[in-house]
Amino acid sequence: MVSVTDNMNRVRARLALCTLALALVMTATIMAVFMDWRQGDAPSRSALAPVAMTHTVYLPLIYMRSDTIYGIEMTAVSDGAGLELMRNAGNTWVHLAGIWWPQIEPTEGNYNWSQMAFHEQNFRNAQNSNMKVVVVVRGTPDWAQKNPPWACGPITQTKLAAFGEFMYQLVQRYSVAPYNVMHWELVNEPDVDPLWIPGKYNSLLGCWGDQTKPYYDGEYYAEMLKVVYPRMKEANPVAQVLIGGLLLDCDPRLPLGSSTSGCNTMERQRAPKFFEGILRGGGGSYFDGVSFHAYDYFNAPGVVGTYSNTNWLAASNTNGSVIFAKAGFLQAVMAQYGVSGKYLMNTEIALLCPRPYTWCDGAQTDQPRINFEQTKAYLIAEMYPQAIISGFRNVMWFRNKDEGIGTMSMLNDDLTPRPAYTAFLQSRLMLGEATYVRALTSTADIGTVSNVRGYSFKLPDGRTVWTVWSLNGTTKVLTLPGQPAQAVNQLGATMVVSANNQLRLFPPYNLFSYVIWNP
Repeated sequence: MVSVTDNMNRVRARLALCTLALALVMTATIMAVFMDWRQGDAPSRSALAPVAMTHTVYLPLIYMRSDTIYGIEMTAVSDGAGLELMRNAGNTWVHLAGIWWPQIEPTEGNYNWSQMAFHEQNFRNAQNSNMKVVVVVRGTPDWAQKNPPWACGPITQTKLAAFGEFMYQLVQRYSVAPYNVMHWELVNEPDVDPLWIPGKYNSLLGCWGDQTKPYYDGEYYAEMLKVVYPRMKEANPVAQVLIGGLLLDCDPRLPLGSSTSGCNTMERQRAPKFFEGILRGGGGSYFDGVSFHAYDYFNAPGVVGTYSNTNWLAASNTNGSVIFAKAGFLQAVMAQYGVSGKYLMNTEIALLCPRPYTWCDGAQTDQPRINFEQTKAYLIAEMYPQAIISGFRNVMWFRNKDEGIGTMSMLNDDLTPRPAYTAFLQSRLMLGEATYVRALTSTADIGTVSNVRGYSFKLPDGRTVWTVWSLNGTTKVLTLPGQPAQAVNQLGATMVVSANNQLRLFPPYNLFSYVIWNP
């Protein structure tokens, strides 16, 4: 039964989104003037700067379902950190990293719950915004360290039960109202060897790995799961236990020398075998889902809409974002060990800038920065429809606000939006309620054209939305089977469909399109 509070929250959410949409309608009008190039040549360089950082939204598709895959990492769940903007964008998941065990239990058996005040407010704010929290629990107190002074490292065998008791207390306190935290991630990026981070004993990375062992000592992480998982389920049977966000630095199936990165050592290629070590160690029955991270790199300096990750031989013009290569690897390992019924969460994804950083880190009016920011928007637009098809529990962008991380975020520190935010909002509006139907075929759907990817989705009101994009950042002319109700790009600006049903995808801003068909 839906409570009055739930109904009021939904009404508030709809009103907030409508308010944002109406506030941006004037921007949409201005944007359309710039963006409607009537299928002519791209504008001159002087016209790019003001257009690239302008934002709009397509108004007619406003729904507010609360079980979508759309998520964001936030350092604080507050309006000062962009909560209102993320709420208005229809965000439904928040990743928080996270609770530091040494701070809460500095001495064994003595819990300092006053240290949870900041997290408690985050949990309440997320709950009041209809957002589900995935919280990372990390760090090992000095009295429980297997490898002192590595606080980011594993727990000694004799203290695993103490960690189990700590997690029991956490779940019991915070998986109920007014917090309702149901997803718990155990350690952040545990598949890291301390040698990667010399001297950083309190690192955000998990540093449970051991590069001298064939499976990176994932077997020991499984020993932890065997102790902790039953205690968490005892505290709340529906609490969800997640393997901590795996870095998966390299594809261990690639032969040495096939990557152009630092993966060309046996030690680095062993790191992703940490997950296999967990399964070899009998951990397959002691987790509900797998959290993992995925970062693509901009193909700098000037190829808008293209990205890749050579560590996994992933690229926008072939198999897409590295998120799908990593997911395929995790699924293959689980199948190898007969582990089923587990879901995948991508708790960090973003576009990184390769060196030299001047390709991406310039002022917002610099051409390299414009190209990078637009490519971030393309990655979001292209990744989410495929993630919906792949059945991820969620996908969370890293992160919403700048706060020292540079160009990866959706918002500047003053909360002004970057194109990535608008692309996220636009994707949520278009596909948050959608059901996947099929992949588009080149001849019947879009004509005879190569290097184009497309999918068809159905909306609750009977309309159909197609997502189509150029794979290699170059111009494509699609021949549609008729006149759609509307076509808009990843930022919501109108795209022209000619009288002979042709839709032109072209750089820098129109390489992606949502094509909306009436029933």
